[in-house]
This record gives sequence, C-alpha cells and structure tokens, in this order.
Amino acid sequence: MLRYLVLVLAVFLSVQVKASPQFVKSLHNIDEYRLNNGLTILLAPDESKQIIHLDLVYLSGSLSDPEALPGLAHFHEHMMFKGTQKRTKEELLQGLQERGIQFNASTSYDRVRYTATLSSNYQSLDYLLELEAERMAMPNFTESDLASELEVVRQEIAQSENDASTILFKKMMEAAWGNKLYGRSVIGEYEALRSVTPEDMQAFHRHYYRPDNAVLVLTGGFEKHRVLESIARHFAAIERPKASIPVVEYVPANEQGSTFEVHQGDYDILNISFELPPAKGERFASLALIGDLLAGEPHGRLYQSQVMEGMALTVYAAPMPFKWGGQFMMGAMPYPDQSRQTVQEDLLEQFTQLLTTPVSQQELERVQTNRQALIKAVFTEPASLSDMLAETVPFGDWEASMRLEEVIQNLTPEDLQRHYFSLFAGKQPIVGHLFPQQGGSSPALVMAPSQTELEVNDFEPEVDENTPVEPFDVAVLETKAQEVERTIQRDQLHNGMKVALRPMPDSKDLVRGRMNLRFGTLESMEGTQAVRDITSMLLIRGTQDHTYQEVVDKLNRLESSLEMTSQGSRLVVDFASPAQNLDELLELIAEVLKEPAFPEREFEFIKRQQVQLWQRPITHPSELAVNALLQYSQQDYSTYDPRRNLPPSDYLALLEPLTLEEVKNFYQSSYGAQYGEVALTGNFDPEHLKGTLNTLFGSWMSQSEYEPIVSSHQELEPVRKVIKGGETAGYYISRVNFPMSTQDSEYPAVQIMEDILGHNPLSSRLAHRIRQQEQLAYGVRSSLRVPYTGDQAYINVYGDFPIGQGGRYADTVKAEMDRLTRAGVSQRELDLAKNSLLSRRQKSIETEQGVVNLMARQLYYGTTTENWTRHNEKLVKVTLGDVKQAALKYLNSEQLVEIIVDPS
Repeated sequence: MLRYLVLVLAVFLSVQVKASPQFVKSLHNIDEYRLNNGLTILLAPDESKQIIHLDLVYLSGSLSDPEALPGLAHFHEHMMFKGTQKRTKEELLQGLQERGIQFNASTSYDRVRYTATLSSNYQSLDYLLELEAERMAMPNFTESDLASELEVVRQEIAQSENDASTILFKKMMEAAWGNKLYGRSVIGEYEALRSVTPEDMQAFHRHYYRPDNAVLVLTGGFEKHRVLESIARHFAAIERPKASIPVVEYVPANEQGSTFEVHQGDYDILNISFELPPAKGERFASLALIGDLLAGEPHGRLYQSQVMEGMALTVYAAPMPFKWGGQFMMGAMPYPDQSRQTVQEDLLEQFTQLLTTPVSQQELERVQTNRQALIKAVFTEPASLSDMLAETVPFGDWEASMRLEEVIQNLTPEDLQRHYFSLFAGKQPIVGHLFPQQGGSSPALVMAPSQTELEVNDFEPEVDENTPVEPFDVAVLETKAQEVERTIQRDQLHNGMKVALRPMPDSKDLVRGRMNLRFGTLESMEGTQAVRDITSMLLIRGTQDHTYQEVVDKLNRLESSLEMTSQGSRLVVDFASPAQNLDELLELIAEVLKEPAFPEREFEFIKRQQVQLWQRPITHPSELAVNALLQYSQQDYSTYDPRRNLPPSDYLALLEPLTLEEVKNFYQSSYGAQYGEVALTGNFDPEHLKGTLNTLFGSWMSQSEYEPIVSSHQELEPVRKVIKGGETAGYYISRVNFPMSTQDSEYPAVQIMEDILGHNPLSSRLAHRIRQQEQLAYGVRSSLRVPYTGDQAYINVYGDFPIGQGGRYADTVKAEMDRLTRAGVSQRELDLAKNSLLSRRQKSIETEQGVVNLMARQLYYGTTTENWTRHNEKLVKVTLGDVKQAALKYLNSEQLVEIIVDPS
C-alpha cells in the first residue's frame, strides 16, 4: 500500500512539473518561461508599481490570411470579443468593465496583439488570464455575430480609406510587394470578407491561436510566483495541436522601383522607401539609428537641409521592420512654393551620403546617447516595456533584439557606413506623392430637421439582472489615497509659487514633475492666441548661453525629458529625470524659461511652419465636424476672446503680421512664477529640493496681473447642421450644454449617467445600439466635461458612420438618450458604471505621472486628496433615482447641437 501511495505521489509530482512553467532564460530583469504546450511567457515584475500591463501576442497576422480572404486575421480579432463557449459577449465585456480592466487589440502583418491594463489586483489578473485562456481554447463564432461584426469591419475599412496617410502607406507597400506578403491589406476587403463562414473562423483559430504560437507578456506590479501559478492553472491544460503551424511563403519585394500619386486629404507629402531584409542580424542594429541621423530634431541631416532651409514643413525617417522584411521610409511635407523635384533630390542625396561616407564621430555619439536615454526610459515604465517586448517577439528572438542595444552602443562610423551600404546599395526607391484634394476648405453648412424620426421604444435590449456585480472596494481606494496624502508636503516659494513635493526614498523610478506658469486676465489675453503659442515654441530653441542643439544634447545626456505646451493663459512644463540628475535638469529648465534667446532664424522658421499648418485645407470629416461644433457653440464670444477656439482665418489674422519684437514683449510682460504651481514626485531630499526651487524660481516675477479665465454656461439653440465632406465615411458629433461645476451635488450622478450612455466604446448603451445592433459605426462614444470653476458643462457624443447614414445615426443617438431619460438605468448598469469610474480614478493615482498631475491641480484649486476621496464616497452612494433625475434634468435630446459630416 505504501509503495502504491509513493508511486501515485511520484506520478502526481511529475504531472505538476510538466504543468508548471519552466524557466528558460533571463536578461535585463526579464524572465522567460515556457509551458509544456509551447506557450512562451515573458515576465518583468516590478512590485513598486501599482499597474499591470498584459500583452498576449499571437505570432500570426495578416500574412496568414488565406489567398481568397484578405483581412481574415483582422476580422478574427474582432470576433474574439464575441464571447466563448462558456460566456456571452455581454458577460465578456461586462466582466472586464466590472474589474476596471482596459482592453484593446490590434492586428499587423506578423502578429495579433491583445493588450490589457489593470490595477495590481491578483483576483482581477487571475480573471483576465482565465479569460484569455478561454478565448484561446474555446471561442464561439456564430452566423449572426459574423454578419453584425462584418458591417463594423466594413465601416473601419471605410474610415481608414478616409485617412490620406493610411492610403499612402498602403500604396507604398503595394508598390513594393504587389498583392503578396506585405503588399496585402491588413484590414482587409469587404467584398472578400462577405463570404467568411464560422467554419473559416474556426479553421483560422485552430491553425494559429494555439499555445505554441503565442507569447504572454506581463510587466508591472505583480508577484512572479503567483502569476506563474495562475498561468499554469489556466493555460497548461490547453493542448498543443499535432499539426504544424502553416508557414508563410516569403516573397521578395519589387527591385525595380516605381513612382505613383495619390490625391486625397489635407497634406502635401513626398515619401520615399527602400526594401529592408528580415529583422535580424547585427547590421539590423544600425537601422535603429538611421531615422535619428536623418530626421532627428534639430541635428538630423534632413531636418537641417530641408526644414531649417525652408524647403519642407517637416521631415521624417524611420525603418518599418517586420519578420520577413519591411521598408525604410523617409519623406517630407514640402512647402507649396518648393519644387518637389528639388525636395526629392535632396532626400536621396542625404540618404546616399550615409551609404558612401561615414558619419562623424560626434553625430554617432549624439544618436547613440539619444537611443540610450530612450531605452533606459522604456525600462523604467512597464507600459513602454510591455509594448517593446510585444512588438519584438514576432521577430523570433526577443533576447537577441534586447542585445542589439549593446551592439548599438559599440558601433563605429565605419560600421554604420558598411551596414547601410550592404542594406541599400543598388536598390531602387519607391516614390509616393500625396497631393491634397482640391476644394476641401470652407464647406457649406446646410440646415436639416432635428426631430427624431425613430420610435424611442423600438429597441429594448435584454438586461441581465440576475448576475450580481461585485462592488468596488472603495476602502482600498481610500487607503491608497491616504497613503498618497501622507507623503505630500505642500509649501510655497518666496514669491508665492505653490509647491507640492512627494519624496519617495526607495523609488527607482524617474523623478517626475509638472510646473504651471500662469499669466494674464480675460481682458489682457484677448487676441494673444498666436503670440502665446509662438512664445512657448521658441523657449526651448536656444538660451542666452546655449543653442537649441546644445539644450537637446544636454537633455539626452541627463537621460531626461522636457515638454512645454501653451494651454490658454498658462504654460505647462512636464519633465522627468533620474534622481541623480534632477538638480541639473531643474537648472536647465530655469535657463530655458528665464533666459530665452529668441533667435530670429528660429522665429521665422516656426512662424512660417505654423502659417502653413493653419492654411492647410480641412477635409477630414472629424476635423470638419469638431470645427463646426466649436464655431456654433462659441458664437457669442467676441472674435478674439481667449475662451474661443479660433478658426483658421481668425488665427492667421493674428499670426501673419506677428513680429519677433511682439513675442519678446509678451514674454517680458507675462512670464514669471509667482502665480504658478510646481509638483514633483520621486526619490529626492525635499528640503534640498525646496532650496533649489527657491534659488531658481523663488524671485522670478511676472509683470502682469493674473486672474483665472472662467467660462460660464451659455444657452444654445438646438440645431442639426449637415456638412458635405469626406470621401468614404461620415462623422457625427453632438453636444448638450448645461450649467454645472464639480461641486454640484448632482455631479456624481451625471458622471455615472454619461458612463452608461457612451463612455466605454465597447460596452456602453450607445456602443451596444449603434455599433452592435445597428452596425452604424466602428467607434462611438461620449465624453463629459464639468469644470471645477465656472459652470460651462456639456456631454459630447461622437463617432463615424457609413455614407448616407448620418440622419439615421443622429436619430439613433437621440433615441438612446430618450430611452435612458424615460426608463432610467438598471441596477446592474449602475453597479458596473460605479466600478468603471472608480477603477479609472484608482489608476489615476497608481502612476507617478498621475499623482504629479493630481498634486498640481490640487495646488491650483486649494484642495487635498481628502476632497478626491469624498468624491469617491459620493459616487458609491448614487442611486437609480439619482441617475434618472440627472438624465431628466441634463440629458435633453431636444437641446442637442448636432453636426453631421456626410460625403453623400
């Protein structure tokens, strides 16, 4: 008997070992494991993080489409959201929503990628792993789901054909490979996909959605042993099929070169591409530097020869590598007064020089330093690391791809020249010309009836009230908020600038910061839109002691980032740095902000660039719709009121006569620190940092007065405006205005109402009705704006639609609003919305950048994390009656302002 028990135990242990993920190798704190069925697992845990990023990558994409069914891989990706043999599509989507898991997917040539982001919660992660294993093992494809989702794919195809840059890229790949390999469309062809059957879907799934053709990537805040146990429990039982994975047939690219034209969209682009070999080998490392050498700002050769010399608005250069080949693409947006032939000759000349003449040691060291800073930043941010790994694994060896970074840092100028010559010598380019379509600007607005033509009760979906929703643990969220609050130190500098510091002594993350400089009043900011923008763009382009190039070089040496944007009457400065370089970065920021040189050449360059951008004809349906909505909703403001979004003609009237002297005067009169805020979080000594901030900014004073510019609610006459525009798909946007601030007692109920209406693009009421039931849109969603000060609040609804269906789309939106107003929402919808909102709020304080942004806002409004926590408690207490009352009061479909852009 004892011998039998020992034998049973030995067999049991043997099975357990086979089921457990086996360690394979490790590099850069990334561990590879593999299950017995072939599933590869890449883990990069960082328990100091509070967010988890998951990517499940299947190593077959559109290259695996059957000859007669282009787009099947992409269509199959859509169908993976339609449920499994164990759960319906509603259960799938609501399960993700209930746990606050953000989910998305994408298809490329060599892979299909399913991406998720969630809080560091083991139960939620285990649920997600169970779901992904279930989708791998037992998907459910039905005729009805195929038919409905095909129309959504059809609209996505139409939407992509409205995008001129997408069309240009597609034509470049077609010119290189014809209808083979990378020349075939990833997104697919509607007519071909109409013949797809459930059996086709099952066959594709069986061939490619298998554990030995998948890589599971996890980065961020998790415990490795618990995750491995969960992966084994859910994935180990999935059998590896006996049949081998179908092999993609390699097809060489066209070596003859060609030239073509596309007339579409708003932009003028000249694109040149060369074939690339498969993405492997040491010479492939050199490709990582070529884009920066040619188009990096401000040092790139093309940037210097074309952008700074006034030939092109902008330039770009980047390798686009895939498993079996790819293209190196470079191009420019020529100014209208420039010869395309001259631009093309210069593009080719600068490129050819890299093949024939070694770059200088200084050039190489600069781009190597830039690359090194980029990679270090990637390894400190789990989202970026997950993204890099997910896009690397299709090449076949993630470890080799990681080791390329070591190769890159050891390259010599001679290595680069030799590698480029071996890659490109003798190859003929493909040249693509994108010309803007004619007559795209200033479309006429046509009035149309705004009455709803559909019956509001013609659609009543079945509501599952039997499955309870596990309530969000708001106590956990409150604990997190209290932990954040206890670590924040608030103070002010000598001049009154507000300061919030969150020292994190054990953090290995970058120190992150945000600085807001505020200036002006409603009266003094009138007509300053152009000078504000140009001033902010000029700041970094040279100081009294350093050129633009020297400033950029120093940022890269410090492995730091700096971004400055003009947002109304404030300048927002976002920055990040390793802890040991923080003082130097702050000194550089102070120099950039307080000692700008305002070089005349840079001013003329930026001004010309901006004039060209604002003169661009607007043809894309979404831009046409948004512009029309803004013009209508802001019609009561004076022409240059700072609260108004200026249309191109008004903005150009300010920009074209602008002088450098006016920029300098605006800077001298407006810039200073006393009205602003600065917030930092990371590993620093707070007392030392306060002293540094006081030294650098504590005596910097603005000469202008400052008063917040507050927008008030304005009644708008309801209207439906129709614009003829676009080519293959239309666009809809609507707005309902109402007076409210975030201090109003009804605000939490309005948040929940909007979340149920349309916030989630897959599981909201609008998504279910318009995307799934009516097949009228690839994407539809709503957004809510409620200010802290003032009372200009509104809900927007927006999305695409098929040609000629704008009126039906608009009527359906109104019908769904009326249904929500008339009947209210269900208890399950309410509970799911609460979980969704609270999960998003939780994620906002689980990243250092989110905490920095929160601290800066709190400084400005004079609040603390306690206010933030109280709002969470208010959300939890919202009732069904509260939501219905909010809908009756604020969601009046008869007050909608609607803009419909339709090609028909």
